[in-house]
Order: sequence, then structure tokens, then C-alpha cells
Amino acid sequence: MKELLILFIICLILPTSFAACGVPGDDSQLIFKTSATANAHAELYNQSNYTTEICYDAIFGQAYSGTNPHAGNTVLKASAVTNAQVEQAGFLNYSTPIQYGDLSCDYADTSLGEDCADFSAFHVCIATISD
Repeated sequence: MKELLILFIICLILPTSFAACGVPGDDSQLIFKTSATANAHAELYNQSNYTTEICYDAIFGQAYSGTNPHAGNTVLKASAVTNAQVEQAGFLNYSTPIQYGDLSCDYADTSLGEDCADFSAFHVCIATISD
């Protein structure tokens, strides 16, 4: 099975990016959550089953200042609101969008030898998904 490498423009997830987002009770910085940092399932930002948070403010080092971040661009699609498989936004298998502000993403197919270096300096790898 091929691995897809998800790239968000100017995004970076470092191990410290798994810290809690912003202010407790304020989910405006939360993009989505996962069940673990590896071999994980995903859930939407507003679900309460998983504790590993993928946060805009932790990635960028500053808070997202746009309006209504969860009604923005679709960056991934999930198979359900929780305990979900994910796929890149353009695929047609899953119908639950994971949206966030004005983020846009490109996808590198590692089975074709693509990686982060194939894109401009404004692209940084943040996550991998299989199949």
C-alpha cells in the first residue's frame, strides 16, 4: 500500500505540537484530534474521545486569528466524526470534512518518490497517512 504524505502550506508539527491547544474551553486553535501520535485514528475537533490535539497555535507559534476556523478549507476527509480513517480532501471514499480556516494542502505520494523537498520552502510535512 502506498503512503501519502500530507503537506500543509507553512505548517509544521513537532513533538511539542501535541500540547494542549490555546486556552482550555476554546477550541478555535484545534484542527483535529488523534488517538495517538502514530498508528492512530482521527476525530473532529469537537469530539471528546481522543486527547492528542493537532493545534494551529502549536504548529505556527501564534494563534489563528481568522473567523470561524472550522468552516474553512477542507484539509482532510474522515470516515466518521470519531474513530475515523482519513484521506486527502480530493478523494471520494469519505464524506466527513476536517476543515480549518484558510489552510490549504498539497499531497505527496511517497510510493512515487515524492516528499516534502519536492515542494517549495513554504511546504512542510506534518502527517502521514497510509493507503
